[in-house]
Amino acid sequence: MHKGGISVVEIMIAIAVFLLFSISILKSVTYSYRTMSYDKQYSKALIYSQQGLEVVRQLRDYNWNDLSSGDFGILFNENINEWTLVADPVMVNGFTTTIFIENVYRDSSENISEDGETLDGEILKVTSTVSYEWMPDFPKEVVTSAYLANIR
Repeated sequence: MHKGGISVVEIMIAIAVFLLFSISILKSVTYSYRTMSYDKQYSKALIYSQQGLEVVRQLRDYNWNDLSSGDFGILFNENINEWTLVADPVMVNGFTTTIFIENVYRDSSENISEDGETLDGEILKVTSTVSYEWMPDFPKEVVTSAYLANIR
C-alpha cells in the first residue's frame, strides 16, 4: 500500500533542479556585472584617450612649434588653466595616459609611409594610449591615433 507524501528521491531531484536553476541565474548575473564593469572602464579609457588627442590638437592650435617627437604625459595646470605635455605619463583615477608624437615621412609618390625618405614637417602622427587595470591582474589599454597638420 502506498502512503501519500514525498519520497527522498523526489526531494533530491527538486533540490538538484533548484540548484541548477540558481547557479545558472547566479552565473548570468555575475557575467552581466562583469560585462557592465568592463564596458564602463573601457568607455572611460576611450574618453581619456580621445582627450589626449584633443589636448595635442589644442597645443597645435596654440603653437605648432612647441610640438616635438617623443613620449609624453598630459597634465592640466589649474594655475594657468591650460593643458601641458609633461615628460612622463600621468595617472588619473587609475588610468595612465601616454602621448606618442612622431614625425611623418612621405615616399616618392607623396604618400605617407613609415619607410618614406622625405620628412613632412607640416604633419605629425599622434597616438594616445590609455592603460588601466580592469580587474586585478587584467591590464588593458585603449589606443587612438590621428594625423595632425600645421594649420597656420
